[in-house]
Amino acid sequence: MQGSFPKIKVPRRNVVIGSLRLLWRDKLAFVSFLYLILLFIAAWLAPSYVGDQINKVDFDSSMLPPSLEPGGRIFGTDPLGKDLLVLILIASRVSLFISLIVVIGSSLLGLFLGLLAGYYGGLLDDMIMRYVDLMMAFPSLLLVLVVIFIARPGIDKVIVILIATGWPVYARVVRAETMRLREFQFIDAARALGGGDLHILIRHIAPNLVSVMSVLATLGFVGVIMTESGLSFLGMGIQPPDVSWGLLVAQGRAYLASAWWLAFFPGAAIFVTATAFSLLSNWVSVVVDPVQRLQLLNIMQKRSSVSHPVQETADEL
Repeated sequence: MQGSFPKIKVPRRNVVIGSLRLLWRDKLAFVSFLYLILLFIAAWLAPSYVGDQINKVDFDSSMLPPSLEPGGRIFGTDPLGKDLLVLILIASRVSLFISLIVVIGSSLLGLFLGLLAGYYGGLLDDMIMRYVDLMMAFPSLLLVLVVIFIARPGIDKVIVILIATGWPVYARVVRAETMRLREFQFIDAARALGGGDLHILIRHIAPNLVSVMSVLATLGFVGVIMTESGLSFLGMGIQPPDVSWGLLVAQGRAYLASAWWLAFFPGAAIFVTATAFSLLSNWVSVVVDPVQRLQLLNIMQKRSSVSHPVQETADEL
């Protein structure tokens, strides 16, 4: 006999409002969220307002220091007279694009293989997890350097290699969560109601992995940005005429004594962006977990109800 359990629907508007309240409560996460939104918008719109400035060479403006005066360059200029702020914005497109594609690809591949290994177990689980153990035991950066040295540098090769070395982390976590979830009674009930393996994996197990996958993906941006920047800094990642944050740091390294800003500001962009993703992951871990979100909202509501009478008394006095 087949049937379905009644579902309790929570209005999406309430979930969004509650999530935003929690974001406002965490000031560091709020500032990080605003910074990342502005960064993605600026990177997306950069070609429209930058135009051909990236290709213009002006030796009269070469190596100008940072200046806040009218007509000055806020981040200074490089040896070719190009505005460093423009270069950083263009480089952010490459760095963020690579990070987004790698995180999506790694999480999807890790989710698929982790679900199979955790749900079915047996020989399939042993094969997948032995490969995962091998990949995680070997230094990932060294492996990436060796593969890129053989395959030659390039954006497409960097993306493929980072996905190939990044998915084991997701697969290990997903496998552990899947093995835990498959023993719950709601999985037995789904089987009793005639649900097949594919139905159980998609409708019952995968949705319960959203919280852990969201946190891993948020932190995954940090790892990909740092790895890509390191590869470009070593000359094994993005190659000219393309530009990335790591490549800008590598090019500015030769001018540290005379033009410190050439390496400082691209390095600061890497540091601030990685820190923003790390701080935002705390908020994401709470928002995607209904239990934690409800508990914190109840605490906030109780504190608000307690503080209102005190405020009213003070106003009367």
